[in-house]
Amino acid sequence: MKDLFDKRTRDRSLQLGDLMLKWDVRMEDKRKHGKFDPLWFGPFKICEAKGNNTFLHENLDDDVLELPVNGHFLKIYF
Repeated sequence: MKDLFDKRTRDRSLQLGDLMLKWDVRMEDKRKHGKFDPLWFGPFKICEAKGNNTFLHENLDDDVLELPVNGHFLKIYF
């Protein structure tokens, strides 16, 4: 089972100091957001990698946010 799971997972190419956007899970379901409401918020800066696909992030004001975020909910901000 682990081998099957590892085939589907992909490594995120996020590095320390990268800017990224975070998926707003609360707005994910239909009828919880309008057509033009943003589903991503940020930008945030990655300050630490915890484990394989988990990251700690901070505001652009260098305020570290306490909860780690799964890399599945992040995308690179250009």
